[in-house]
Amino acid sequence: MDPNVKNIADRLKKRFIFLSGFMGTGKSAAGSKLAKRLKIPFYDVDENIIEMRKVSIAEIFTFEGEESFRDYESEALEEIIQKGGPAVVSLGGGALLRKKNNELVQASGIVISLKADPDSILERLGESQIISLFIMCGKSPVEMDSREKVLEAIIKLNERRKTVYDNADFSVFSGGKTTDEVIDEILRKIGRFK
Repeated sequence: MDPNVKNIADRLKKRFIFLSGFMGTGKSAAGSKLAKRLKIPFYDVDENIIEMRKVSIAEIFTFEGEESFRDYESEALEEIIQKGGPAVVSLGGGALLRKKNNELVQASGIVISLKADPDSILERLGESQIISLFIMCGKSPVEMDSREKVLEAIIKLNERRKTVYDNADFSVFSGGKTTDEVIDEILRKIGRFK
């Protein structure tokens, strides 16, 4: 293991590295590889919800609504934190909108916001994520009939969450970068973080 990486893993002690940011910014991909590099566990809050509920995120949004999804998200986050760190955690794009979740992650570790331009985000989104995006914007998934409308929804929702994403300990721009480039930048910034 790279001595700098080992130093970061040792410095974490029982703290978590939380990756926040809009859907499609690479939180899961970067989180998984970052955890492997640091030789610590990786948790994906959205994947935990899917495992707990046995349905997709889009189905939860469609049939139960965003509020139910946010309840499941808080429950999954609490369960992960109870397992104890160190670990890397990929948060859902709106997880930190709830004050309770925000306080919990701030008290439990380092929060890193991944950011990307709307076009990069759109390239990475699958159909189920676009369905959830439209529901969160108060639109019917039937309305997602053009690239422009999806981009408009990304910009609108990202703007509503800007304050939450900007409240992270630091940010890393992931648009147009490889996962390894994003991880290298995260490690450099954590290395300088007190």
